[in-house]
Amino acid sequence: MSFKTAKFFMQAHRFALGMVICLSTAVATAQQAFVRGKGEGPKKEVAMQKAMERAWTNYIGSLPDEQGAKVDTLRANKAAFLDELENIVTDVSVLDEKCDGTSCSVSIKATIRETTVNSILRQVAKTQSGGSATAASAGGPLAFLVMARMSGGETKFDNKVTKRAESTVGTSGSSASADSSGGKGGKSTDESADSVSVTQTSKTVTGGSVEIKRDKITYVPYPGVGDLEAAIGQFLQNSKIKTVPWASLVGDCNVPVSDSFSDIFAKSSSGSIPEETKRQIYDRLRTCGVGRVIFATISVDGFRSDPNTGAPMATGNLNVQAFDLTSKFVSSLGTANKAISGRAAVELDAARNALSNASKVAADMIIQQLNQN
Repeated sequence: MSFKTAKFFMQAHRFALGMVICLSTAVATAQQAFVRGKGEGPKKEVAMQKAMERAWTNYIGSLPDEQGAKVDTLRANKAAFLDELENIVTDVSVLDEKCDGTSCSVSIKATIRETTVNSILRQVAKTQSGGSATAASAGGPLAFLVMARMSGGETKFDNKVTKRAESTVGTSGSSASADSSGGKGGKSTDESADSVSVTQTSKTVTGGSVEIKRDKITYVPYPGVGDLEAAIGQFLQNSKIKTVPWASLVGDCNVPVSDSFSDIFAKSSSGSIPEETKRQIYDRLRTCGVGRVIFATISVDGFRSDPNTGAPMATGNLNVQAFDLTSKFVSSLGTANKAISGRAAVELDAARNALSNASKVAADMIIQQLNQN
């Protein structure tokens, strides 16, 4: 092997080794987060424990909006994570410590080991999925319908201003008078006159009203609602919840295709489908033996700039309603709302990301509602 060839292989080896180190560092960074916390107590050990708990709370608060479902799960299962706090809050460094014998205050910085957090989340999901499967099967087959719309524009109204003015004019004063008399054999006139005094006043009153009309958002149906349905169905399947695909209900139960509902939802001023349409769905699903139905409506209402990056951020709302069809009268199993958001380089991609994020959140909300019933 020549010197040049050997040198080439040595450089290639260093490059490959550097890539491995960089990739390992990137993976490690992606699986941990850095936080701070402060705690107080009668002893240093108690203050340290409080500081670690505060660091954990600060970590939950730092999670972005699109991880809202994860935040809800972390808070709902607080005890499970506090039991493993020493394995979650690691690499603890004391930044400040003040103890005077009767009280102690400790400030720390630490690392949140997200691989441990995700492992606990999976264990929680397994426990919940067992309950969810039982709950879902107890009510018979489960059907869910997704409706999605996006802001297609906004009509802005100027304030309507109506002005009016009223004027009043008044006059006051004395008029002139004269007395005349004629004598015999000649003409004599005796005239007297009061001086004329006239005063004129005017008064103007102005007023008006302002009529403010709210800006109106126009919506268009989201064309990829089938992808959202598939994503939610996959999330539910992973949690061992069996659902009846809406596409199969179209042929078997004679219900309208899901795209038509998104069109109705986009045109609805109240953000819901008409009650008469819902009743028709209930009747047809009951005929097919479907015991429960869930409506998920997703709206992307507008866009704004991300305060951190300046990139477009789509914001909107997710609503989930669950109904039991097994009794004579339809009963509500629950309803839930959640704000959603998505970020991207352009607005359309930001809206798609917001809708995609909503799919996972919707599945988590469905699971939670089934667990409660």
